[in-house]
Amino acid sequence: MKSTSASPAITVTLLVGLFALRYAPSPLAVLLLVSTPFLLIYIVAPIAIYCSVRSPSRPKMEPVAPADPSVPTSQCESMLAQIESLHHLGFVPVGNWFRSSESARRDKAVAAVFQHRESTDIATVIATKCGVVVGFSRARSNGGKTRTLASTHRSALPHNPNDSLVRIKGRCDTSYLWMLHRARVSKDPLAAHNAPLVNAFAHQMYEEMDSIKHHLSSGYFKTDKDGAQMRPTAFGAVMMTLRLAAPTAYVFEWSDRLTLADTVSKLRLATQWEYAREQSGRNAEPAEPMRVLPGTRTAMA
Repeated sequence: MKSTSASPAITVTLLVGLFALRYAPSPLAVLLLVSTPFLLIYIVAPIAIYCSVRSPSRPKMEPVAPADPSVPTSQCESMLAQIESLHHLGFVPVGNWFRSSESARRDKAVAAVFQHRESTDIATVIATKCGVVVGFSRARSNGGKTRTLASTHRSALPHNPNDSLVRIKGRCDTSYLWMLHRARVSKDPLAAHNAPLVNAFAHQMYEEMDSIKHHLSSGYFKTDKDGAQMRPTAFGAVMMTLRLAAPTAYVFEWSDRLTLADTVSKLRLATQWEYAREQSGRNAEPAEPMRVLPGTRTAMA
């Protein structure tokens, strides 16, 4: 789902407020007029989510070659930029890219999986029409995972309680995200090595199935009578609205920021901005670029 922007609601609220101050007969009328846009969002959006959101109860994915011209150019460019960064950090691509096999969703996002040559950590990149998600994961002995990710999208769903998650909202330097993840793993007494990835498609299908199980167990979704599709519950529709629509979405983002700040402080790491200043002040030799021929689209160095 796309996140709801705060700007239109704020603009409408200001206009209505100015009108109310000029013509409204009482403070109560002013309050009602000013709050109307927000009330509409939190009434209409849950109904729309409940009635329209449907997804298969089993993931439908297909591998796609990086050179496939059906992959949108913007997604390809975002993916190649991340591949370049991961290449310099020691990650190698595993298999082809992936996308939904449903015609209505096929061009919405493309994903790729990578594994570090030495540490066994797994990196996942999802490039969408309007942003990118980059995440690192390491297995834990309790069956969960240590996950560190950065996303330009708001999250409509809560994270899996079995996982240890730190989430950065917005764009983040991949090398900083990797530094943060490594520091978290080094202090995690339950950290375990990931198994070598042999079949990236099978790995991604397992991740998708695990995600679907969590969606159902969280109470946000339920399956239809035939079990073929998932649909939001009334509770899930309301909670997804609160997570996606401003201003309540800022509360969840604030919680993520507090978790991030607390983690960075405990690990005695630089913040993103301090790290950026340090990197810009260095005059180190540039890393050897990944050799990608002009005009080609490839996942391999």
